[in-house]
Amino acid sequence: MSQKKINMALTTLVEALGARVFVDTNLEECLIEQVFAGDRMSDLLGAVSERMLIITHLANQGMIRLVELMDASAICLLNGAPPCEALLEVAKETNTPLIVSPFGMYETCGIIYELFQGGGGSVP
Repeated sequence: MSQKKINMALTTLVEALGARVFVDTNLEECLIEQVFAGDRMSDLLGAVSERMLIITHLANQGMIRLVELMDASAICLLNGAPPCEALLEVAKETNTPLIVSPFGMYETCGIIYELFQGGGGSVP
């Protein structure tokens, strides 16, 4: 049995979350197939892949290094907390869209889950 593959435009997720965009490089072209939510660096490193949105509270030096190493499509920080200047710079340098959800982890993931379940993305 084949599984339905959804490509959700990052702009759709930004709109649904009411997220603030801090780095909009490649935002219009960015498609999301998977979402990973977590705060442990080892889990993030092991899970990251292309067309993945990383949802995390981490906005520290460790996250800066992770952005430099990974191939994720975009990063979403939580609770309306703006990213530090260093994270903004590395996101710009690596062309990684960086958004901030006004919600916590649970609410942000719930909204995104509902979007994916509703088939709000395009099917290739």
